[in-house]
Amino acid sequence: MKELNNKKLLILGGNALSCDIVRAAKDLGAYTIVTDWNTPQQSPAKLLADEYWDVSISDYDTLSQRIKEHQVDGVFTSFTDSYLLHYQHLCEINGLPYYASREAFEKAIDKDKFKHMCKENGVPTVPEYDAVTFDPTNLSEKNAIIIKPVDNSGARGITYCDSPLEYPQAIEHALSYSPSKHVIIEKFIQNGGTSMSVRYIAIDGKIHLQAVGDRYVLDDTRGKALITAAAFYPSKHTDEYISTLDAKVRNMFHRVGVRNGALFMESFWTPEGIFFYEMGLRLSGGQTYKMTEIATNTNELRMMVRFALTGKMCDEQEENRIDPYMDGHAMCSITVPLRQGTIAEIVGMEDIEQLPQVYAVSWKLGVGDTIEPEHLGTLFQLLCRISVVATNQEQLAETIGYIINHLSVRDTEGNEMFIKTKLQKIFEDYAHKRA
Repeated sequence: MKELNNKKLLILGGNALSCDIVRAAKDLGAYTIVTDWNTPQQSPAKLLADEYWDVSISDYDTLSQRIKEHQVDGVFTSFTDSYLLHYQHLCEINGLPYYASREAFEKAIDKDKFKHMCKENGVPTVPEYDAVTFDPTNLSEKNAIIIKPVDNSGARGITYCDSPLEYPQAIEHALSYSPSKHVIIEKFIQNGGTSMSVRYIAIDGKIHLQAVGDRYVLDDTRGKALITAAAFYPSKHTDEYISTLDAKVRNMFHRVGVRNGALFMESFWTPEGIFFYEMGLRLSGGQTYKMTEIATNTNELRMMVRFALTGKMCDEQEENRIDPYMDGHAMCSITVPLRQGTIAEIVGMEDIEQLPQVYAVSWKLGVGDTIEPEHLGTLFQLLCRISVVATNQEQLAETIGYIINHLSVRDTEGNEMFIKTKLQKIFEDYAHKRA
């Protein structure tokens, strides 16, 4: 008998990433229901679940009635910031477990509130400028900024700006993606397009550092494209992070009342120190759990599904296996960024999926899908994400080289869409810095 024994899980939102939630819940023995206002064709997790409802995640009355009628044992969502407050409220009014308070979610979702929380707790953040008084006349390549909505995710609405002439359009672009119509202006960190991702798991009030990764962004358009191209674990800066900031960050989340769940923080490493700029109080689209399950036999997605249905993340044995050094493994999450065009053919992926170091391929696009100009610089530019776990750095290098050389994505005119040169340069830079 599986541990969740047909307990019923209601999953808010049926996008492609939610398919992972459905699979994890089924593997644990749960009965899965997916709901949102989209059609099953627009919400692929609906077709994978045992049952689906065409009810908006904000229709609390209807959902509460169905939760009672169907004897739902728990509610869960992840990957998307805009769903989190709906999730928390629905759980609260129905007396079901939720892994963080409304206050904690609000501070995680709003970049201004997040940075204020960091400053209160002595956690350094990327310098920002007052959006009302900022003077763009001094903008240049050496004095560039990043403009972003305070309350959106997935790289939507973010613009690199190094010209006074481009500033008004960048502001309008960010505002168009902000539900609250507020933007944040930050200093552009000139460090070659690399950053650090820091991940934690909270279990009954004890916050564990799960991973520190070196994250490289796709910046082939003068920094305007800010999506992740690759993330390597463990980071070459793991020791430095643990000795300088780990305790402060864990204390910060204790103070805000985080007791369970997964969270991540994005930062830049510079010779002057590490500076944070945003976070997520949820699972990330990087799907790190697919790699940690192999490296350390821990999986935060399964933990959070278990928590939704039982109020308990995991047993003591799994908790003790959490290790930011990945038990000596070398791991990488690679995205496959595409140029503008319509996908006509994908070649080489069948062989790549057979590699023993490739543990997962998460598809986002397929043949017939089109990359429009507005998709460039967002997650909608990605064909898929490939999770690689190797026993050492040499094996990791061989695997990544094979992927870059053997994968081809052609458009309807026969042109290569896969931006290979950037990934090659990223890995060469990563390998050089680790040497």
